[in-house]
Amino acid sequence: MGVDYPLIGIPSNGNQQNALFARALISGAKLLRLDKSTHGVDVGAKAEIVSQADDVAVIVAALQNT
Repeated sequence: MGVDYPLIGIPSNGNQQNALFARALISGAKLLRLDKSTHGVDVGAKAEIVSQADDVAVIVAALQNT
């Protein structure tokens, strides 16, 4: 009777965390608090989230010194 659409799966915890991190970065927020930001994600995703947070911290520090 209707059209069958393929189901879209729920993103993994790591992808959810990355999406939230990206949303926070593009929001223009002055402060980003990362509290248990890697809770429930796999080891690879955890390393990526920590690496991204470190990169952002370095960029912000550089911008503040200009």
